[in-house]
Amino acid sequence: MKYGTCRNSATIEAVDLKPQEVKLTEQLIKTMTEPFKPNKYHHEFQDSLRKLIGAKQDGKAIEIGKAPGGSTVIDIKTAPRKSLAALSSSSKEKKKGIRKANRTAQTVRKAS
Repeated sequence: MKYGTCRNSATIEAVDLKPQEVKLTEQLIKTMTEPFKPNKYHHEFQDSLRKLIGAKQDGKAIEIGKAPGGSTVIDIKTAPRKSLAALSSSSKEKKKGIRKANRTAQTVRKAS
């Protein structure tokens, strides 16, 4: 289902609910419901924009802040390859270390 698409209510399957589930849901809705208070909410972007417009109308200089730094973009096609390559190279190094340790142990045994 894509964003912005609506389902036809005829295609939604009916679900059997237990009476306890319905009662719990109704209780939850009653406890979470409160009257809407629009003055409780404000739009920070609009407030900042109004301040900038007011400053511009008053002839004040407006400072433009730095744009937020971008995040590192990860290419999802190459990331798994790099991860596997790093794992395989580290496992090869571990195997080399184990082989070297085995050779050293065998040399010590032969010498004694």
